[in-house]
Amino acid sequence: MEQYNSKTQDAGATKFKVLIMDGGTVDPWLASNADASINNAIDKVVSTFEKLLTRVAGDGVEHVIYFLCPETPGFPGNAGIKAMLPRMQQTCNNSPICHFLDLQNDFAGDPKYFNGWVPSTEGAQVIADKIWSTMQDKCIAQ
Repeated sequence: MEQYNSKTQDAGATKFKVLIMDGGTVDPWLASNADASINNAIDKVVSTFEKLLTRVAGDGVEHVIYFLCPETPGFPGNAGIKAMLPRMQQTCNNSPICHFLDLQNDFAGDPKYFNGWVPSTEGAQVIADKIWSTMQDKCIAQ
């Protein structure tokens, strides 16, 4: 949210019509590493996402394409991703401007799609293809 705020508060800032974003994946992982409650971290991410969707809709954004990075083989944050995914999907679905991309089946835990805990070149291509397909299906920015 801070990145969006910094870009929109600049004098003469360009108004965004479409946002393509991910986010929130690391928060539950950090919470589990700090022995904090994963559920509290997820609550905070979901709340921040709800506020962002409300804010950007009020700013005239017409579409948000959101994806949650998929579960990574051997990544300690997978429990948080698994718990957070349905809540983020529901939050997105409750917004008239949000389109949720579920990448879990596309990646299916295949290690070729990951470079550590971030998408590899192959994984990034899967994400880009799914974003483009959504943009074509919903006639976004065409």
